[in-house]
Amino acid sequence: MVGAIILVIGMLLFFPLIFVVGGVTMGVLGWAAQTEVEDANEGSELIELNQ
Repeated sequence: MVGAIILVIGMLLFFPLIFVVGGVTMGVLGWAAQTEVEDANEGSELIELNQ
């Protein structure tokens, strides 16, 4: 019974941590991809049309 309670508490603490770390990771990857694409396509008229 004590083991089940420990597992439930661990799962309740572990899942939000995964979502927060995943969100931060995806934010950093999205920012890095955007800057890389903008640098690679600098001077393109499509960049100006997109803004």
